[in-house]
Amino acid sequence: LLCFHPRGHPAMVNASKVLKARKSKRQPLKLKHKIERKVREHHRKQRKEAKRNPNKFRKKKDPGIPNSWPFKQQLLLEQEAQRVVAAEAQKEAREARKRERAEQKRSQEQLERLGRDSAKERRKVKRRTASFAPLHEVLAAADVVLLVLDARDPMACRSTALEQALIECKKLPILLLNKADLVPRSSLAAWLTALRSELPALATTCANEATHEASGMDVLCSVLEGFANDSRPAAASSSLKVGVVGFDGVGKRSLLKVLRTAKLPAAVSFLAMPARLQPLSSSMGVNDVLLRKCAPEVLAQPELLVGEVLARCSARSLLRHFQIPKFNDDEGFLRAFTAKAAVEAALPVVPDFDSRAAAVAALKHWCLGKMSFFTATPAPSAGASRCSLLKESVWMRLCAGDATLGLAEAESEEHVQLTAGVSEQIDLGAEMEGEWDGDDVAALADGQAAGAEEVERDSDGDDEDADGDSADEDEEVDEADDGEEGDDSDG
Repeated sequence: LLCFHPRGHPAMVNASKVLKARKSKRQPLKLKHKIERKVREHHRKQRKEAKRNPNKFRKKKDPGIPNSWPFKQQLLLEQEAQRVVAAEAQKEAREARKRERAEQKRSQEQLERLGRDSAKERRKVKRRTASFAPLHEVLAAADVVLLVLDARDPMACRSTALEQALIECKKLPILLLNKADLVPRSSLAAWLTALRSELPALATTCANEATHEASGMDVLCSVLEGFANDSRPAAASSSLKVGVVGFDGVGKRSLLKVLRTAKLPAAVSFLAMPARLQPLSSSMGVNDVLLRKCAPEVLAQPELLVGEVLARCSARSLLRHFQIPKFNDDEGFLRAFTAKAAVEAALPVVPDFDSRAAAVAALKHWCLGKMSFFTATPAPSAGASRCSLLKESVWMRLCAGDATLGLAEAESEEHVQLTAGVSEQIDLGAEMEGEWDGDDVAALADGQAAGAEEVERDSDGDDEDADGDSADEDEEVDEADDGEEGDDSDG
């Protein structure tokens, strides 16, 4: 549509807007008064008709069912049933709407919680990255590497491949049994004797529960000072650099914090941040349950992990710790554990047994450190030899410091004895590639291969030592497993 501007210029106008323009509500007074008059006249006629014929505008009331109606009582019952059904349907619809709103709210809260958890995990990763140095940087810069172990299970915290690689590269590895106040004195002495047949080993504690003071730091500083004086020339200007390495949960940062406040020799300096040893396997294992904090709720089958822990425990000390009767299998332990927990919680009745919930509760009991335990020392290996990097005078300092540790006696507590754990494999080649020489990486690979061969030889020896009775029992177990294969496959 083309129209002209007041100044004479043509302009385009939208035709649809012109056609859909709202009609004006203005009306002349004559029409307005006429409408009002008609309305008054209509209302007057309605009132007049209501006075003349009152029943015309009255609504008829439902008379109900006549008394003469056949089967009146049955019809009344049907109507009442229909009213009840309608009321139930209305109530169900109301409950459904309430459940739908609750489900929406729950899903929204879950999304928000996942967002908070992911943000918390990102912050945790950032803090961990800022708190730990890369492993290859610590190993390359350090002259002495302190391998921090958990005194409750030192074997599970070792890495023989890393120890062998450090020795090949002329870097002294020292084993530190941290948290020494958590184990009996006899177990600590046995582990120190066993470990010192291969490498220098010391017992330390960062915060003793009895005295709230660190122990073993003076002996460690004395050993480092002796090694620095023996291994470095007197005119050397640089100090002996010491790095701290270990798995999660062994107390690396606490140890380094205590060492920074200690009176260190002038010839010794510690690297700024410790390094973490990360296992190759990302799945949760027995070491995570006993030595580190973990979340058993995420496990698909926590019952299997409970069985692995029970297989390592001494039955007598385990029963004494939990104060439960003797059990025959893993399910028997979980049932006894559930009943004991119900008694301690003063529940009126024992709840229905749920194997998964019971297994998660038992794993939490171990994860939170509520069970004091120690591990038995393994049999000494025939080919073990003492590290030659440490001179005899320093070895004498190391052994003489055991009497001055000042550790609290832990024999009064009820400890559960476990068999020694198995060290986890770590990927050292990827960390050290490009930082160490090719010979170092090759030596490391040889150490890993030698460790695997040693494990195979040990397993072969165990098989040869088994007697006929155990072989028969293995056959019975195999037959039982074959019988249960169908059920497992169905599951």
